Amino acid sequence: MGKRVTISPLSISSMFIELLYDDISLGSGSAFYLKNNNRLYLISNWHNYSGRNPKTRKPIHKECAIPNKVKVYSYNETDQGFAIEEKVYDLLDNNEISTWYEHCELGSKVDVAALPINDEDLGDVIDIERAIELVDPYDSETIKISDSLFILGYPFGLRVNDSLPIWKSATVASEPEIDCGSVPMFYIDTATKAGMSGAPVIMYRKRAIPIFGDGKSSVYHAEFIGIYSGRVIPRDLIEVQLGKVWKKSCLPSVLNGSKYSYFA
Repeated sequence: MGKRVTISPLSISSMFIELLYDDISLGSGSAFYLKNNNRLYLISNWHNYSGRNPKTRKPIHKECAIPNKVKVYSYNETDQGFAIEEKVYDLLDNNEISTWYEHCELGSKVDVAALPINDEDLGDVIDIERAIELVDPYDSETIKISDSLFILGYPFGLRVNDSLPIWKSATVASEPEIDCGSVPMFYIDTATKAGMSGAPVIMYRKRAIPIFGDGKSSVYHAEFIGIYSGRVIPRDLIEVQLGKVWKKSCLPSVLNGSKYSYFA
């Protein structure tokens, strides 16, 4: 009988994605599912789905190619456990309008995008909120500056067992309740790499939970904090490496946002 393998629901909730032009791979990134009002969304960065720099709107790819599809590698729940599944979704409709949504007011100034998923054959996926509940059903906590966080992503496309992410540690580097540059974002201190954009950022730490009659027991506390969207690029290797986290509070404005026109 083989050894029982235990995988964190948080690892299963993070998805490796490939950005495609038809069948040509243009790059990779990270994403995660989120359920809202009984609808499923694939959350990632604006720059991943658009293939453009969110500030300049210029194509990121060296040959100016723009993705029109996204391939998602995910673990789906089955009667036998979990199975890796690949799905491909359109990022553009026939009129070159995005199938995904950007922030309703700030557009690409918030580097977060939401792709609605209507695939009835997708199966029972583990979205980020369900993963949090499976790890820790207790009340949430407020993060503070200097707190430790984790980014669950795919640096340089590195995957464990074809789909599981790398947990990259980070420290809250700016006051998390203060918006940076008038947008819902804060900084983290971490040395991240390409391919992690779009990854969920979580708090994950031990805390004591009172147990009636038995004193206290240590359990893991988990909380979804936001979406990682890349580094503040240093001018040389001596400078501090900072990353950007978009707060989860921006998600309602993205889910209820507008679509992006590639001719705008």
